[in-house]
Amino acid sequence: MPSKLRSETARLNGAKSRGPKTPEGKEISSRNALKHGLTSQSAIVMACESQEEFDAILNQLMEIHKPANAAEIDLVEEMVVCRWRTRRMWGIETTLMEEEYFNQQSQSPFDRGPRAYQAKAFKSLSDDSRSLALAARYETRMHRIYNQAYAILRDLQRIRESKPPASPPQPADPQPVIDHPQPTTPRAFGPHEPPPDLETAKGTQDPPNPPESNTMSPEPPAAPTPPDPQPTAHYPLPAFKPPALPDV
Repeated sequence: MPSKLRSETARLNGAKSRGPKTPEGKEISSRNALKHGLTSQSAIVMACESQEEFDAILNQLMEIHKPANAAEIDLVEEMVVCRWRTRRMWGIETTLMEEEYFNQQSQSPFDRGPRAYQAKAFKSLSDDSRSLALAARYETRMHRIYNQAYAILRDLQRIRESKPPASPPQPADPQPVIDHPQPTTPRAFGPHEPPPDLETAKGTQDPPNPPESNTMSPEPPAAPTPPDPQPTAHYPLPAFKPPALPDV
C-alpha cells in the first residue's frame, strides 16, 4: 500500500513530464489512443510503410461509415485493408516499371527518349515476366472484396436504421383495490335484554332498488265511469172504477 508521501511525489513528477523524447517512446505513445484491434499490432502495415498513414485511412473510413456494432466494424476494417493493399500494389507496379525503365535505358546505345524506354519496359514486363499480370489480378481481387464489404455494410446499416427505436418498458397498471365489506358478527343478547323490534330492524335496512323506468310513453288515464242512476221509487195507484150510469 503506497504511502501518501509517495503518491504525492509521483503526482508532482508526473505533472513535470513533457512526454516521450526518444523515437521508440513517441511511437508507443502515439498508439495509446487507438480504439481498434486492427492497428494494435503491425499485422497489416509493413516495416517500410507508414503506420500513421494507415491509421489516417482507418479513422477516415470509421468517421464516414460510423459503424455501430462489431459486425459493421469488421466490414469497415476489411475495406481499410483492401484500400491499403491496393495502394501497396500501386507502389509495386511503379517500382517495377522504374527498374525496367532504367534497365532499358542502360542497354540502349543511344538516347531514344523517355516514352520509348517506358514502352520497352512495359513490353519487357508483359512478355518476359508475369509480374504486371499478377499485380492486375491482385488489384481486381482487392476491388471485389472492397465492394462486397461495402455492399454488406450498407445492407446492415439499412436494416438497423429501418427498425423502430426500442421504447422503454411501460410500468404495469396497478390493480384496483376492491373494498369488501367486513361481515358483522350478530350481537348476543342477554337473557333479560329483548331483541330489537322487527319493524325497527326492517327500517334500518337499505330500501329496495326502484323499478327500472319504462322508456315507453305512459298510456293516458281511462275516462271515469259515470255512477249508476238512482232507482226510481214506484207507488201503487188505486184501481179506477167508472161511475155508474143512471137507468133511462
